[in-house]
Amino acid sequence: MRLLVNTSKQIARSLSCYIARQRKSRRGVLVCSAPVPERNRGDQALLAVVVDELERRGAGPLTLLTTSNHPIESLDVTPQRWIRDDLFHLFLTRRSFREEIIFPSLVSKHRHLVMIGADVLDEGYGIERSVASMHAIELANRVGVETRIFGFSVNGPPSAGLQSRMNQLGQKTRLFVRDPESFRRLESVATPGIEAAGDLAFLLHPAEASELQPAWLAFAAEHAGRLIGLNLTQVVLGLYGSEETRLNIVAEACRRLALEDGLRFFLIPHDEPEGIAYLRSFQHRLEQEGERISILIDPLAHSRCLKRIAGMCEHVFTCRLHLGIATLGMGRPMTGFPYQGKFEGQFELFGLSNDGLIGPDQFPKTAEEMFNLMRNRISQSDSLALQVQSRLPSVLELSRRNFDGLGTEPSRRPG
Repeated sequence: MRLLVNTSKQIARSLSCYIARQRKSRRGVLVCSAPVPERNRGDQALLAVVVDELERRGAGPLTLLTTSNHPIESLDVTPQRWIRDDLFHLFLTRRSFREEIIFPSLVSKHRHLVMIGADVLDEGYGIERSVASMHAIELANRVGVETRIFGFSVNGPPSAGLQSRMNQLGQKTRLFVRDPESFRRLESVATPGIEAAGDLAFLLHPAEASELQPAWLAFAAEHAGRLIGLNLTQVVLGLYGSEETRLNIVAEACRRLALEDGLRFFLIPHDEPEGIAYLRSFQHRLEQEGERISILIDPLAHSRCLKRIAGMCEHVFTCRLHLGIATLGMGRPMTGFPYQGKFEGQFELFGLSNDGLIGPDQFPKTAEEMFNLMRNRISQSDSLALQVQSRLPSVLELSRRNFDGLGTEPSRRPG
């Protein structure tokens, strides 16, 4: 009986692909979203950029497809933009028969399928998600749709299974790799179809200052030239171990920087609600002596607003890569608390030393050491900013490569 059921399902899958392959009229782009397009501001930035760029290039109409049970909320449905939230199981598991039957018909209506790769394809978030997502792309290839993976990374040596899937996918799918370290990892195992690119989020347009809350603007105006951005997350500091001790070290160092150097701090969450709650707790720790030396970005603003805020800071210290990318994208320097090999490749693009990456082995053991480290990094802010600004145009060009051949690139104004 099980054999009969499995055979029937395979016939149904094949028939679905065959019928979809006969479609003659194809228009626009099917966009497979990043997994958490709202609560995670990095994912939100990636999707916003893809929609902005594809619509700017006239590549539509667009169908936005969720790839998890997290909805898309910050983008509206329009006559040229639709949202589907009923097929996300296709990207989570191969045990999604209903979705596998529906998907070929949907994707075959489009000329292109693009998947926002980021870091969800390299098995760091589970082998099954990696397998299922790549299978979805293969279904699109079977029905004759042009496919590509936007700006993704491989945060360690690829496993044998990942190598095999990438080798098969790269025969037909354009694989845009967002950092040179990931590119070398894939190149070393002869992965076909890989192209050097940049992270999509560098192309995010920042919000206008007028879109920020008045309290944030007032704090920035009062402490202009003395603002430091700070993002701390339990995901990272929990991985580092001795979390409470490390939080106390950072808090004491920041209090000294406020007292001795007059610095003030923007506490910038990246996720909601957990990111806000974590930094609110840190703020109580930071200001236990009563003086107001920080402001928390609460409620958590859109990723465009966070990019504008990062640009107001002299220097940003962050656990989250995409806040770092927002900072670099505004021409400002950052120091990272890295995890999963995510920061190193971005630093390489800007010619920045890994001295600016403070992993668990380099994390200061005392508040005195942290104070000196932060003061030293902040003292280099002007020279680091010049370095970032000199490399930013070439990085932006790499990011635009993701869209090569999609729609028409409008003429850019001189300067």
